[in-house]
Amino acid sequence: MKAVDHSKEFGCTLVEMRSLMEARGAEAIVRLSTEHDGVEGLCKKLKVDPVRGLSNNAVELDRRRAAFGSNTIPPAKSKNFARLVFDACRDPTLIILVAAGFVNLALSFYEPEMHSPVDEETVTAAALVVGELMSNSTLGRRGCRIASLPLSVP
Repeated sequence: MKAVDHSKEFGCTLVEMRSLMEARGAEAIVRLSTEHDGVEGLCKKLKVDPVRGLSNNAVELDRRRAAFGSNTIPPAKSKNFARLVFDACRDPTLIILVAAGFVNLALSFYEPEMHSPVDEETVTAAALVVGELMSNSTLGRRGCRIASLPLSVP
């Protein structure tokens, strides 16, 4: 079956739409008003009702997908471990935990007969691990919630 070019049916092409969507701020407003006669003009070119939006007609939706592609958001790149550690080190809770661990370690040298320095090092390491795990689990839960959102809008 031969691919049909549906971009001619609509008043603007996919390239023009991408270019318009990449414009920000005042530039976008100027381009929208000069190139497409405002929002109403763009809706007219795209054959879309500005109040009701697209129709639920499957044939019409397929023609629009053929002309403009699917409306999907590409998945975000995941961060590597070093970046996660760096981001976690900027967390105020983790900074407080690490500072408390170092204060505890410093105080252990002041009264050496009461505690072993190994205990304070262990507490400091545990604070780092717990802080990192809390930070990563929070990010992981947010990522799962975001990933579960629908990526395609008809």
